[in-house]
Amino acid sequence: MRMLTSVYVCAAVVFLASPLTCADEVHDKLTVAIEKHQERRDAAAAALVAVYQERITELTSKGDTTLASEYLNDMEEFKSRRALLGRPDLAIHFKTYGKAVKEAGDELNEAYSEAMQARLKAGMSDEFSILQQELADARLPGPLTSFSLPGTRASLAHGSFVLHAMEARVTATQLNATYEKVNGLAGANWTSFRSVNFPDFYLGHGGFRMRLLEFKTNGEINQNATFAVRVGLAGKSKGYSYESYNYPGRFIRVRDNGEVWLDQLENNPKFAAQATFRERPPLFRLW
Repeated sequence: MRMLTSVYVCAAVVFLASPLTCADEVHDKLTVAIEKHQERRDAAAAALVAVYQERITELTSKGDTTLASEYLNDMEEFKSRRALLGRPDLAIHFKTYGKAVKEAGDELNEAYSEAMQARLKAGMSDEFSILQQELADARLPGPLTSFSLPGTRASLAHGSFVLHAMEARVTATQLNATYEKVNGLAGANWTSFRSVNFPDFYLGHGGFRMRLLEFKTNGEINQNATFAVRVGLAGKSKGYSYESYNYPGRFIRVRDNGEVWLDQLENNPKFAAQATFRERPPLFRLW
């Protein structure tokens, strides 16, 4: 039986259990769900680390110490910040890891939703707001997307944490060109885009150059990585344009050299075309 059912059962037997008691019961289930979520994420990470270790042992036994060292560095990057670096032979294992993380996140999201509904039913608006903030702070996985420039084969991909428009032909670039579309870091009515292979990093601007910014509680970074999704400047049928949260009138734009900047709006067809993007299915389906 789903946990939500318990909320309605509690409401039906009001003489046996008050809304407050029901809210407490659902919240206890949330505590268990939080623990389970962490356990599932840890297990998924451990399984991927085991794959890395197997590769390292295999390469070392063959005497390919250089490549073994590269895999070791990749493994340490994953262990320290959950970075997924583009090894084609590990793509299927990345997807197994990603699917487990997404499923765990979806279950925790459901548990939070049920706990918040129970708090609302009990008239505990302050507790509801606290849980709502906890859920936002958990930064659970969101829907995946990639961005293409209409009329070209180019996608927006990060390289050395700086954004470029390029063709995504290999696993590494496909990973670098895939993002999670999530609630805006500076406000839930806005939008932010999290890197799928560097999950502590978001698309944002620094010196007006588009790059990956590491998530902090710092408000400026949150603002630099938050955008309004607008009807495409080149036309609704062409896609979307993305206007800066903290610099209204500036839009994400691909310049002639393929660099991606946050540029001041210019009223001409060329700017409109360079600042309009299609959101397409993810180039790397991590989940």
